[in-house]
Amino acid sequence: MRPSSGLTSNLTDRIGELARSADPAVLGTLAQFKDADTSSLTPALVDQLPTALHDAVASSYADALLPIFGWMIPLFVATSVIALLLPEVPLSQKTAMEQIAEAEDTAEVEVSEPTASQEPDSAAQQAERESTEPATAAVTE
Repeated sequence: MRPSSGLTSNLTDRIGELARSADPAVLGTLAQFKDADTSSLTPALVDQLPTALHDAVASSYADALLPIFGWMIPLFVATSVIALLLPEVPLSQKTAMEQIAEAEDTAEVEVSEPTASQEPDSAAQQAERESTEPATAAVTE
């Protein structure tokens, strides 16, 4: 049940009970709000109501808000447990521009340095390459 519907039904029930009462102050005040919208109740307006009507409105709001706070407590506990399980990541000490420049420098260094898979040629590989080079040079001429 939504809190607003609980508030509306609870407020309607309590004001209905007050309308059946014999208190002339309450009946006079209720007559003023006969066609008024209950969403227009402000704290200043509620403070001006007779005690019985004031108590009915205040307790209706309290009863409607109780389930909301009832759900907030377990939600707070669950999110706190989840937050405790998150790993701690230290904050960066560099600005975004410094991080971008560092990433670009790292990328340039990786391109210019030979990687582990590009090992220097062995003597046999160099000799083989040299023996095929003159043949390719003669074919291109």
